[in-house]
Amino acid sequence: MSRTYHLPNSDEDWRFQAALMADVYENARVTIAAAAAHDPGKGCFQKTHRSCLGQPLPEYPGVCIRCMPERPSESATQWPLQLRGWVFQELCLSPRIIHFGTQEVEWQCRSTYERESRPNLKPYNFPWIVYSPDFFRTPVAKLLHEWHVTVTAYSWRALTFPKDRLPAIAAMATRMQECRPRDRYLAGLWQSSLCFDLMWYTNDQPGGTCDPATIEIMIAQRIEDYSSSDRIGVPSWSWASTPRGVRWWYNATFEMLSNAEVLDISYSIRGPEVSGEIQNAAITLRAPLISLEGIRCADHTITCGSQSSQLSFALNEPQAVTAEHLVYDKFYWDTHGSEKGYPAQQELFFLVIVVNTYPGRCGMEAIVLGQTQQLNTFCRVGTVDLRLKDCWLEMCAWEREGREVWDYPEDRQQVYQKTLISMLENTETRIITLV
Repeated sequence: MSRTYHLPNSDEDWRFQAALMADVYENARVTIAAAAAHDPGKGCFQKTHRSCLGQPLPEYPGVCIRCMPERPSESATQWPLQLRGWVFQELCLSPRIIHFGTQEVEWQCRSTYERESRPNLKPYNFPWIVYSPDFFRTPVAKLLHEWHVTVTAYSWRALTFPKDRLPAIAAMATRMQECRPRDRYLAGLWQSSLCFDLMWYTNDQPGGTCDPATIEIMIAQRIEDYSSSDRIGVPSWSWASTPRGVRWWYNATFEMLSNAEVLDISYSIRGPEVSGEIQNAAITLRAPLISLEGIRCADHTITCGSQSSQLSFALNEPQAVTAEHLVYDKFYWDTHGSEKGYPAQQELFFLVIVVNTYPGRCGMEAIVLGQTQQLNTFCRVGTVDLRLKDCWLEMCAWEREGREVWDYPEDRQQVYQKTLISMLENTETRIITLV
């Protein structure tokens, strides 16, 4: 039963019980999952469709055929339990699970995954193997990636109450904390890898393309929400501040910019560290902060060639030079997903604290910020994929010649990447606070 008993109308007791759920799941002899049930009243047992039952194959005595039932990773309608946020950590931490699906029963344990229709088939979206006993022998350097995998697999699942975004993964955070005993849990991120954890982005697409006016309203509302000096709750820099699915760049090898640093972390919580109520969450850092005004869309740059538009916003010279050499490809807004454009009437900035040095990269990912009503205080509104303009134009010319973009010489990309890093490290920095 996926039920937790706690004192009625007591948020404090609820947060305390949520922090203990890791022990409940891991110490269970077996977990029974009504995987096909949309609600607790539906039960475990379903009537198997005749197409999934063995049917005799004409002219082949003794041979039967049947349809292959959909896997949990292929059908949310067939496996609705997979959509629930609170179920995620049960699947990860339970040592043995019996899944009663729509068409068949499946068995999952630490050593194998079996289904009636096909044995030894492991669905990719069951993340239990990440938190198997072997996980606790994981090298510390790999824990950064493992936490990103965990949050990515969890974040798209539904919760009835948005406030449960962090408590519903508290059991996972508890186990991760055992592997990082000298680390500090910060609203779903970790202090030792904070600058890299900050580079999450929304990965699910919006229901439809939003017009600039709608985007502007959403961003303005988010900035207003984080403008109060006495605000409590999840900070904008945490992935838990958005109800959307999030992820990190695959195969990214982030390195800190030499002129970027975290100066102070102000963080307090009431209750358990992994599930309590956040009272204060602010990060003070020094890094290049550049206005988005004057930076053009990459698609627009293709048609305009190397002609530079003049900056209409008054920037100091180092920033102006940096902005003129950059183009943006796509925005990933925290409020609604990815879009090509951004609201020109909204004054936004991008913050660069790390660069992706993975071979073949000639761009970077930056955090998009909006300024709150507090002095030098900003909230996060999204991320942006930026490119060095000259590299982008050269790669577009490469494609126009009929060549594949992935065949573009890696050494050329590395030259542009080094140029970009050098440019950013010579850009004037600014001390700001993220809330």
